[in-house]
Amino acid sequence: MRAAKFTGFRGRCAFVRDCDLEHADLSQAYLYRSMITGDPPQSMALNHANFEGSNLVQAYLAADMTESNLEATRAAYVRMNQSSLRDANLSGISPFQASFVKVDFSGAKITTFEPPFFADRCRGLQVALEGRQPREPSSYLAEFSSVIRRGREGST
Repeated sequence: MRAAKFTGFRGRCAFVRDCDLEHADLSQAYLYRSMITGDPPQSMALNHANFEGSNLVQAYLAADMTESNLEATRAAYVRMNQSSLRDANLSGISPFQASFVKVDFSGAKITTFEPPFFADRCRGLQVALEGRQPREPSSYLAEFSSVIRRGREGST
């Protein structure tokens, strides 16, 4: 399915697992509550995929999305834990109450990441937020990270 053309695809609750969708065009796709995963996450190849303007609200993605385009993607409540967003374009994305655990944001372009969102052990996120962002998301992440670290000090 490499370089597949899924422009405007209507895939509410779609389930995609361990597929090669590298260079796929999923722009304007409706992927509400979809599950797009790999085990391990890198086996779901979405490198260079185009999700511009797509609806990923409440979707679950665990994939290699290196250099993907998620510009203006609707991403409220999305779960992208363990995904790679290295060098991805996240301009205009609004991840309201989204979850990012162990996500690689190295080199990602971020312009509108507004709190609240959950992020833990995300390489490159702090640097990406300090780029063209207002101060609020960067401060939010720093304070949130300190709370998470304090929680790990206990014996439980």
